[in-house]
Amino acid sequence: MRITKAFNTRILSDLNGYFQHFLEGFLLTSNIDISNYRHLPKPITSKEQKSVAAMVTPSASPFRLLSCLVVLLLLPLLSFTSNPDPLQDFYVADMNAPLLLNGFPCKPASKVTSGDFFFDEFMKEGNTANTFDVNLTAGDVLSFPGLNTLRISMNRVDFTRGGINPPHFHPHASETGVVMKGKLLVGFVTIGNMFYSKVLTAGQMFVIP
Repeated sequence: MRITKAFNTRILSDLNGYFQHFLEGFLLTSNIDISNYRHLPKPITSKEQKSVAAMVTPSASPFRLLSCLVVLLLLPLLSFTSNPDPLQDFYVADMNAPLLLNGFPCKPASKVTSGDFFFDEFMKEGNTANTFDVNLTAGDVLSFPGLNTLRISMNRVDFTRGGINPPHFHPHASETGVVMKGKLLVGFVTIGNMFYSKVLTAGQMFVIP
């Protein structure tokens, strides 16, 4: 345990020293007066380090240098830990191909048309003659192939007076709603059994996280 602590302390000291020499060299090559930078970090010096120097043999020096270089090379990798960019601009669903395990296959780009990105079903009022006095017109990948892989969908919901949308949930998804005409009570219940609601009028919007 003592040797591990000593070795880690020595690596920190080496890194600190390399950083100081690099920064001073940069200032000199940039014709900057380094007399104004005497507060530059100095290598760590302490009684503990002196004992560490005695414990680590000179034969370990190349290994320490290699360890420092590996650490410096791995640090930039932290900035690349994000979702990769898509390989294509779009993945229009091929509705004539059989459904795959992870969704719809993509239509060849040569067969994609402007119509694949167009949807006009929201212009029509839905039939609300049912138990809940409500009708939902879905704008998802089944009726709008251009939405494939985009992880979004849009719906038009028509209510008659007293109509209700039955309670439901959307796993791993959020929802927003905009009232186009009339007045509507919207809301949601949290896992802590808290109810949040608002009465919306035309042009107002509500989000359900």
